[in-house]
Amino acid sequence: MTGAAAGAQFILYNESALPTVAEPYSGNVIALGDLLGAPPQPGQTYNLSVNLAKVPLRARLAAAYPGRPDGVRDLLPMLRAQNRLDLLFGDGRALDYSELTLTYTVARAPAGDLNGDMAVNRWDLGIIMASLNTDAYGAEDPRDLDHDGRITIADARELVGRCDHAWCAYAEQDLP
Repeated sequence: MTGAAAGAQFILYNESALPTVAEPYSGNVIALGDLLGAPPQPGQTYNLSVNLAKVPLRARLAAAYPGRPDGVRDLLPMLRAQNRLDLLFGDGRALDYSELTLTYTVARAPAGDLNGDMAVNRWDLGIIMASLNTDAYGAEDPRDLDHDGRITIADARELVGRCDHAWCAYAEQDLP
């Protein structure tokens, strides 16, 4: 993320209250500085990895992120139940409604299962193809199957070799 989002001080999610003039930073928000380990700097580019099972939350957010988060919340049940997780970046002056794509894996998922359906198939291949020639967000990026720090055609080839069915075909139960 870059630009306005990099200077954001908080992230709202499905259950966050929208900020008001009187209370711009209240109501279960995710402090970007808690995720990064330091306040974000304008103009910097960040690759952010978030463990959705352990998201640090703050009931009230001070501009300088004093102290520790108020608690930790597992957002995975919300993601599974609603099949979506909406995130809005804010800095107290504006909200950024930019689209954000999340890739997540389930701890027990087979390597290559990028959408958490416990199968390795074309749905997973599509996730890699949509990310071709981009940097992996870190050493644990599940799309970077060859662990070279980039999402490349080599990762797509590796995933095809792990597919549950020949040619990475969908099984009947894999179809929506």
